Amino acid sequence: MKKNLRSQLLASHILTAAVMLSVMMGAVFSLFHLGGSIERIVQDNYKSVEAVLRMNEALERMESAANYFLAGASDRARIQFETSAQRFTEAHRTEANNITEDGEMQMSSEVESRFDAYVRDMRRLMDASSPMPPRDAYGLYKARLRPGYDALKARVHDILVLNQNAILRADARAKAEAQRASWLAMAGTLAALLVAAAISIGMVRSALTPLLDIAARADEIGAGKLDQHIEADRTDEIGVLAGAVNRMAARLREARDAEERRVH
Repeated sequence: MKKNLRSQLLASHILTAAVMLSVMMGAVFSLFHLGGSIERIVQDNYKSVEAVLRMNEALERMESAANYFLAGASDRARIQFETSAQRFTEAHRTEANNITEDGEMQMSSEVESRFDAYVRDMRRLMDASSPMPPRDAYGLYKARLRPGYDALKARVHDILVLNQNAILRADARAKAEAQRASWLAMAGTLAALLVAAAISIGMVRSALTPLLDIAARADEIGAGKLDQHIEADRTDEIGVLAGAVNRMAARLREARDAEERRVH
């Protein structure tokens, strides 16, 4: 297959573009893969965070219901408590079905057991079939309900912090990976540029060295040294030029020989 300088230069440019495209595609793939992984992590943790916030809100309303009851608004207290307890249960079910972090399952189980104990004490307080004297009701609240509420809320908060920290770690990891991908992309681009430079230098040398040789031989021919011959084993433009110089030298030798024969 005949090759010329144009096709060789085009091939070198295509190779350089292919190297740089590979680097860019690698960086893009890495970022997309990272983005998908981080997005899944954040979505899972955010789902747990939302559930825990609903649990916390429901828990505060249950505590408020206890205060309403102690203040004498028993009917309102019972309705608010039952509604809030149902909301807490639903939110906790969402969180328990979305365990993502080490230790979260144990925390969730502890929340469930503490919540069950808290609900039992609240229903004992609000039992309409066997009303407590105010002094006993307040004693139960102070001895069991308030401490149970505080312990339960603290454990719910622990789950919240656990998932929030996971989101922060995912964010930090995403930033670190993005920075690493940027450095890799820059390193790859630099490598591609070095490859392109090496190819360009090789092409220049491939073209310039024989051209300089042809120019030197042409100078020799111009100085009268007509026995010059350039090895022309190339099929590109340089080979064509070398062949033309060889033919010119041959014609000049023939003309010189003919002139010498005529003179003698």
